[in-house]
Amino acid sequence: MYYVSKNYHARSSARIKAKVDCEIIFERAGVKNIGLPLRTKKNKIFSFFYTLLSVTLGAVRLPFDSFLVLQYPLSKYYKMLLKAAEIKRCKVITLLHDIDSQRTAHKSESQESKLFNRSYAVIAHNKAMITFLKEQGVTSDLISLEIFDYLFDGQSNEAIASDTDGRYKVVYAGGLSTRKNNFIYELYKLKSNSLSFRLYGPGYSEELSPNNVENTEYMGVFSPEEVVEKIEGSFGLVWDGASIDTCAGPFGEYLKLNNPHKTSLYIQCGLPLIMWKQAALAPFVEKNNIGVIVDSLEELPAIFDRLTKEEHEEMVNNVLKIKRKITNGEYLQSALKLACN
Repeated sequence: MYYVSKNYHARSSARIKAKVDCEIIFERAGVKNIGLPLRTKKNKIFSFFYTLLSVTLGAVRLPFDSFLVLQYPLSKYYKMLLKAAEIKRCKVITLLHDIDSQRTAHKSESQESKLFNRSYAVIAHNKAMITFLKEQGVTSDLISLEIFDYLFDGQSNEAIASDTDGRYKVVYAGGLSTRKNNFIYELYKLKSNSLSFRLYGPGYSEELSPNNVENTEYMGVFSPEEVVEKIEGSFGLVWDGASIDTCAGPFGEYLKLNNPHKTSLYIQCGLPLIMWKQAALAPFVEKNNIGVIVDSLEELPAIFDRLTKEEHEEMVNNVLKIKRKITNGEYLQSALKLACN
């Protein structure tokens, strides 16, 4: 089994964490890189020529009648490697990170489905995404990843039941701009003595926050490696959109399909989750008892008012079981084995 590495040139290392982790897990699973070594230089010109050379080299080195694992999206290089695999009678396993037709207007659903049908197997995020792909006409073998792994070699903090002020600390990590997460600036409406919020990430605007907000604290911006050590809290919040009432709009709709990578970050930090009831990952949270499911964030004060220390500890212990798996890359390795059968 083979894959082709590239240069990842995103400005933020958080944007490439998932794909870089997958390459490391490939190696652990015995999948061999036939391109150039992984690089993370931010220079766009270097990135273009380095990745082009790596893809070309990979296409030449790819053995006949073998397996090729591709991470998607991969811009124009995805089609190039698909073609090379077809010429050499290879079976392609596509690992989905995003479905472009559901995030941008660059591809239609039919275009993307035709691409996926050129794969021997497609590793999708979850069962909801598999159902969606089948409805779009994807006939390739579909495998559920369940959740993204999150590699980390250091020591993360343990979840705290409540702070010295008696409040559960709800962590939100990610982009904090109004374009995607305007709900951040409505958290002050959740008046309760049982919870408060800690925000980590870029784009936070103090000007948009009401004065004297007591339940929200901005903690700063950190790399994916640093933030695991910096995060301190009781729960991790998975939420998108403009409102605390529901995850509405295109970002909310996408939560019905995808596995947000922040979910794995929270688990790596040992935090139980707060998840939207309609999110694709909600059944995973309920099945493993690793958090609470809500229709609206306005339900949280009542939930935390009656949550006991023992109930929180049980969720934390269940999270730690999943944490061991994502730290070792077990979910992707398992999906790769299923895809080859």
